[in-house]
Amino acid sequence: MSDSHDHHLELLTADQVSRSFSHLCSAILRPRIAEIGVTWQAWGAKDVHNRPCGLLLAKRIASESGTILSVVSLVVTPDERRKGVASRLLQHIRSAATQDGISRLHLSIPLERPCTAALHKLTPRRDGWTTSPGKVVVTLSDRCRVEPLLIRLEQSVARMSRRAQWHIEPYPRKLTSELQQRLKHSGSEPIGAPWDPADNSYSWEPEHRFSRLLRGDRGQIIGWLITHIAGIDLLRYGKLWIDPGWEQTGAPLALLCDVMRTAHFQHGIETREGELCCPVRRGCFISHPTNERLHNLILRKFKPVCDSWVEVENCLLNL
Repeated sequence: MSDSHDHHLELLTADQVSRSFSHLCSAILRPRIAEIGVTWQAWGAKDVHNRPCGLLLAKRIASESGTILSVVSLVVTPDERRKGVASRLLQHIRSAATQDGISRLHLSIPLERPCTAALHKLTPRRDGWTTSPGKVVVTLSDRCRVEPLLIRLEQSVARMSRRAQWHIEPYPRKLTSELQQRLKHSGSEPIGAPWDPADNSYSWEPEHRFSRLLRGDRGQIIGWLITHIAGIDLLRYGKLWIDPGWEQTGAPLALLCDVMRTAHFQHGIETREGELCCPVRRGCFISHPTNERLHNLILRKFKPVCDSWVEVENCLLNL
């Protein structure tokens, strides 16, 4: 068995990733290849035959305590695993981050998955890594199991919304002046921030056919559900927000039901924007246990009908 020193590691440009390493990059991350060298970094590994065999992608995220470098993807080809390639890639980016003045290195580890043990081995406590509970990733695809739940949720929305004075409309394709104002005030007021095209912490763009905006009784924006394509035939429910005071009106469930029905169950119809729509086979969303009310709802309603329920652990290393 060869060791990691038989592999050549190098910092990659966007062009190198596109030409030689794109097969190691997931579909959702390929649009971000153009940002490598700006807000993203890429390290690659080649085997003794000069074939690409490993790729690490990371992005810079600004925080109040300094810049974080978050490892978004770490992939090694099956034939080159257990040879120290992933460890060397992580060591290289750790050294580079230290030289660049990065304050922390971040890595998310899915629990109870085939890769879990290997990722824990890469982030031992003795090296300074700390862990904390993270998000839960929920995936759904079985329509026969999900549609009865959807019908029950739609019935709940009908009962809860009888006195509500709000309406749902398509999420705008461009950042409107109203949304710009929301972004401006979200840092100082307890309101959510919509998707910001200038925020490099996002690795995706909205799927406007299946994203919605919610307006209150005076026409004001009070919430949204923003989705994006996360892979082949996979829609991710990326950002859900309802302003305080509107949570009990059925608005969160109404947004969810509207998108689920349109995206996954309706055939050959026009969307709210007049586009023909074919059902997306799978949907996924993230639940944060810190939001106890919403997480408990998801635990009760969606876990029994989901394909996978993956808990994620956050690993941080102070540099």
